[in-house]
Amino acid sequence: MVLVKMKDFTDYIYKGMTDLFELKSIVGLDDSKNSVLVTLVDGRCALVDLKKRVFVVEILLDSFYKWMEFPNSPSKDNLESVKKILEHPEGVGYGPLAEKYVVDPKVKRDFDQIKKEAGYHY
Repeated sequence: MVLVKMKDFTDYIYKGMTDLFELKSIVGLDDSKNSVLVTLVDGRCALVDLKKRVFVVEILLDSFYKWMEFPNSPSKDNLESVKKILEHPEGVGYGPLAEKYVVDPKVKRDFDQIKKEAGYHY
């Protein structure tokens, strides 16, 4: 048996989870030019805060569309910032089932069906 300090274990879990945040595409930039909506390779999406260098992970894009629009195209600098934040965030938040989506095949299958029926392709 190997004993580890809880902080070490938490750091390990956090590192493992942040490795999952690979950018697939950028959906858009909000009017404040601070929040970027993105899709992730693993089928989830995220709202990236460029100033605070944090992001929130969800499964459905509509989770973010209900609060704001993302009508602007990001600049090359925005794209690079998003990539850096996804690789080394100051913090990560999760929607209610966003973590289960990557570990529970039934949750993933159910949400993938919902996304397909809604016309999403991420």
